[in-house]
Amino acid sequence: MTLSASRRALLTSMLSLGLVACGGGRDKDTTPTPTPTPTPPTVTLTSMAVSPATVTLVPGGTQTFAVVGTYSNGTTATLTSGITWSAATGAAAT
Repeated sequence: MTLSASRRALLTSMLSLGLVACGGGRDKDTTPTPTPTPTPPTVTLTSMAVSPATVTLVPGGTQTFAVVGTYSNGTTATLTSGITWSAATGAAAT
């Protein structure tokens, strides 16, 4: 099969356009690599403060305590609120 010069030019132009449209014929991945999400540092509970620190109750009495936790990164948070602790006997509470 013999192609005329004009047909050869047309065919070459079409092939070139096709290669440009598909990235030059190279197999390259254009998908961006996602940035990994950094792992947050581990924060641990380092201490707890119970207040009030001392309580005197009459038999059958109740007391509400608050507990504030301190974490390894220096932050604090209320761990409990509105909880009533009780003991059945005086010996159990000392």
